[in-house]
Amino acid sequence: MPHPVFTQLVTPTDQVLCRADGKLVVNEVRVIDRSGTSQTSLTDFPITDFDFTYSRTTLANTLAGITTPQLDNTNYPTIGADTYFVMATRRSATPGAGCSSAPYKVDILNKQIFPVASLTPFGYTSCDPNFFEGEIKVTVADGSVNLPAPLAGAPYLFNYTWTASATPITLPVGTTTLNNDGDGFGGGENDGVGADNDGDHPKLLSEGNTQYRLPIRKRAVRRLERHDIQELYSRIYAIGDPHTADSL
Repeated sequence: MPHPVFTQLVTPTDQVLCRADGKLVVNEVRVIDRSGTSQTSLTDFPITDFDFTYSRTTLANTLAGITTPQLDNTNYPTIGADTYFVMATRRSATPGAGCSSAPYKVDILNKQIFPVASLTPFGYTSCDPNFFEGEIKVTVADGSVNLPAPLAGAPYLFNYTWTASATPITLPVGTTTLNNDGDGFGGGENDGVGADNDGDHPKLLSEGNTQYRLPIRKRAVRRLERHDIQELYSRIYAIGDPHTADSL
């Protein structure tokens, strides 16, 4: 006996964050019975008549325990950019009780946009071996566009994690780790709007082979996601040193 044909319409939301992100929503299931008559979950029956099965990357990699018409970071905490397959199985009502659809292939694309940080070092001129005046200015550019609701847009804030290669380890003075705006001003400097008290301008740094490393985590206002980007290095040299301060 011929079985009815099930088809489903699935809408993906692409990954833009650097934590679990993205979404699949089954918007409609259509049933074509043996007479060729088409019915739809939009008008003829509830979508709750169906259970849904999701697979990731390959059909064999089934995500256990998820049967709802939506897949997101709530019911699947490791969701992210990849290829997915969705199958619909009618668990109640007719036609086609107990029958399943063919797998529907859908992609969640990777549309992450990473902030880009730059470190600008300044050498010191002091001849006092106990006093250092080297500096680093931190500026961060963020190209995030078209963020999905409810994510906030600019202005963005950034969290810094400084480390140093010196022994003993000495971190820059003024290395505020949270809520930096990435404008190169900090420590109470006037940034043109008022006193900027974040950690974008650490001072009192020494010369030599110490490398200050700055992994950056991005946090927009009222946004919870975090992500690491490339590690950046800067060296502080005394004025007149033939070497060039480098950054990676």
